[in-house]
Amino acid sequence: LDVLVLFNKKTSSFREGGHTSHNAPLSGHGETVHATIDYWLKHGTDPKKLLLGLPLYGKGYKLDNGNDHKVGAKGHEGGNTGGNYNHICKELKAGGWAQHWDDQAQVPYASKGNDWITYDNARSIQKKLEYVLEKKLGGSFVWPVDGDDCK
Repeated sequence: LDVLVLFNKKTSSFREGGHTSHNAPLSGHGETVHATIDYWLKHGTDPKKLLLGLPLYGKGYKLDNGNDHKVGAKGHEGGNTGGNYNHICKELKAGGWAQHWDDQAQVPYASKGNDWITYDNARSIQKKLEYVLEKKLGGSFVWPVDGDDCK
């Protein structure tokens, strides 16, 4: 890969149909930030040429059963609960949401009735930035740039 100058790797939208899943899990099973970066590194990419994408948005799901809020619960993507981080923050601040942390994936998610949101917050972004340093990557970037406006 001598001709590669810089590679921005958007590490989000790791979703599977029919059940809830995280948007951008750092680690765990299946498609994760770690698995994606590890793939590129194992294939000879210079870590300094990789930039880790940090999503400032999330995805909303409608649960089939409002009493089953775990990761992997049956449901489908949709509803009005996803969107940029600013929208998600407003939803969470409005109240009624149970906020959860997934220790394996190192990301948060929230649930309220039949609504379920996967997103990143300051804690999960910090974990991903620590990962950038640990792997000696070239840096990181956010997407979309207007998504971080939660005060």
